[in-house]
Amino acid sequence: MTQSAKAKNPAPSPELSETTRATITKALEYGDSAIKTAKDLHVAHPLSRPSKLSDQTTRYIARLARKDDRPSWAAIAAAVDGGLSRSTVRRVACVHAKNRAQTQSTGSNILTAEKSSKAALGEKRSETAD
Repeated sequence: MTQSAKAKNPAPSPELSETTRATITKALEYGDSAIKTAKDLHVAHPLSRPSKLSDQTTRYIARLARKDDRPSWAAIAAAVDGGLSRSTVRRVACVHAKNRAQTQSTGSNILTAEKSSKAALGEKRSETAD
């Protein structure tokens, strides 16, 4: 298959037009899958379904996950209204932490921090082995 014959992935867009939103809504009401609808309309799949979580809830989950005495994913899910699963809470917390780390420092600083923390961990292990 040549490069020009391949289907191009749509560029993610923060906002959809009213016409596109209405088309997505109708297609989903008629029973089409979200993935098929997104491909037909050349939009990214996550844009065909609004998020269940507000920004405030996302920040709350991330704050609970960052605590020193972090509760389990199930306990955090139970603390959040809305009946979230453990896997949803874990995914939200991990994505939020990754985004936070990227905005606070550059990629090289993150790698340096990871290497220094691994080195410190290795020193602790060697001390306990003696």
